[in-house]
Amino acid sequence: MCIRDRARTIPRGQARPGDLVVGSGHVGIYMGRGMMIDAGNHRTGVVYRKLYGGLRVKRVR
Repeated sequence: MCIRDRARTIPRGQARPGDLVVGSGHVGIYMGRGMMIDAGNHRTGVVYRKLYGGLRVKRVR
């Protein structure tokens, strides 16, 4: 079973560090306090930034 099939969407207010932050063709990791870590593109590399609109928070069961 693929990990995406084991993840369920949760409200942002229930997000915990380690939850997945998912958008169209994009995945990051929720770090807590409204922040996430992700690799936006090849120019910026891995960055620590605020969780922005259009993303869903998912938790792997």
